[in-house]
Amino acid sequence: MLLRIAPEMFIDEKFECATIPEVRKELFQNQKFKTKYPWRTEYKSKVKVISALYSKDDKFNIYAISIRKLLEVGTKNEKTQRFFGLSWIDQLVAACVLSNDYEITTGDKDLIDFMKQEFA
Repeated sequence: MLLRIAPEMFIDEKFECATIPEVRKELFQNQKFKTKYPWRTEYKSKVKVISALYSKDDKFNIYAISIRKLLEVGTKNEKTQRFFGLSWIDQLVAACVLSNDYEITTGDKDLIDFMKQEFA
């Protein structure tokens, strides 16, 4: 996760880093993150949300449904031979990235493997 690896990327405008509203909400409301990342309060105003561009239009919905169905039928990670188990928020991130042709930066290897394998 970008916030864990390089949170200062949210401050530097040249990186144009942003996230979806659900990720920002989870980051600042989840007790796990409060303990794990105490610096997050300092970055609260810096974590940009792509709300204006994050429209759940037809393209987004097609990706979201496709991702959900792939997970429901039990898609295996070709690298690990384990079934993918993306969280609801991971699924939203993937659908947003795919439907808007964004680049993703994350430490979540399962999410990256899923996106590369199923939506290369």
